[in-house]
Amino acid sequence: MDHFIDLHRVLKKAFVLPVEGYGLKPVSKWLGFKYRNPRSSATQSMLWYRLWLDTGNRQYLDDSVLYNEDDCQATKLIKDWIAIRS
Repeated sequence: MDHFIDLHRVLKKAFVLPVEGYGLKPVSKWLGFKYRNPRSSATQSMLWYRLWLDTGNRQYLDDSVLYNEDDCQATKLIKDWIAIRS
């Protein structure tokens, strides 16, 4: 797994940002990213997925997928921001 990069570690080591923490949400928000469901979270996404498994209600799965898509887009935004400055 030598080809993976810990973006969190890179951010903390190489940059001083005006954010409360160096987690994905605070950093991506500082960079201008907006989650489509501002009330969503990783915990909520796991709950939605579990509810989808239990009930078959497709809305729960859609909400979970939407959150995870946003997480991926936020991660890419941060990765690109770091790459430009490195």
